Amino acid sequence: MGREADRGAIDPAVLDRLAGELGDSGVAQRIAGIYLELLEERVGRLCSAWVEGDAEKALETALTLKVTSATIGAVAVSGCAERVERSLRDGGSRAIGGRLQALRQAAAETLATGFGAGAPTPGGRPRGRR
Repeated sequence: MGREADRGAIDPAVLDRLAGELGDSGVAQRIAGIYLELLEERVGRLCSAWVEGDAEKALETALTLKVTSATIGAVAVSGCAERVERSLRDGGSRAIGGRLQALRQAAAETLATGFGAGAPTPGGRPRGRR
């Protein structure tokens, strides 16, 4: 496993900051776990809304993805969602296809690496160790 996969796609400093704000690292881990469980469905909802021509639903979903991703430290997903949101707001429909593809890729990488090898998962077990 490479350095990126060992580190994971979720920035532990952001997750630690969230745990500090909540006063409970277990709650922060559960929030991150729920985020990971819902990520693929949210990205799919955004892509479907765009294909169906529902710009309002696409914008709402992009904003939700941006904020929830930033909250738990999924920086790549948050950045991609922000670029999609900006394109939707600016009417840049030609750029959206590529930006949605980048978002799908960032989400896939986030799901694949999540918390990183050896980091606690929402279930409390270290990832990559048995």
